[in-house]
Amino acid sequence: MYVCNVATQDGETADLDLAGHVEALVAHAGPGIVDVVLANNRPGDPGSLRGPSQPVRLTWPPTISTAPRVVLDDVVDADAAQRHDPDRLATAVLRILDREGTARRRGSASRSA
Repeated sequence: MYVCNVATQDGETADLDLAGHVEALVAHAGPGIVDVVLANNRPGDPGSLRGPSQPVRLTWPPTISTAPRVVLDDVVDADAAQRHDPDRLATAVLRILDREGTARRRGSASRSA
């Protein structure tokens, strides 16, 4: 699982949208590095976003051969829109892991039968 930034960071990810983040990850780590991408779907309070950061745009899919599955959830910190809310993020990750783990267990059981 790859958890995408909720906002861009000047000098590092200033022009990257969601697809760009995943493309950069795959370019550095290789294809198949990630099955699921978790991205924020609520920009948060623009007044709490430190400039020149911007919310990461949800442009999809990336220009890679096999795009991972995207899960959108509200994981932004309401008081600081440049970062994740730890509780919301943990809940979203656990929810994905529960779904993915169940699907993987079913998939491996059917392959071994």
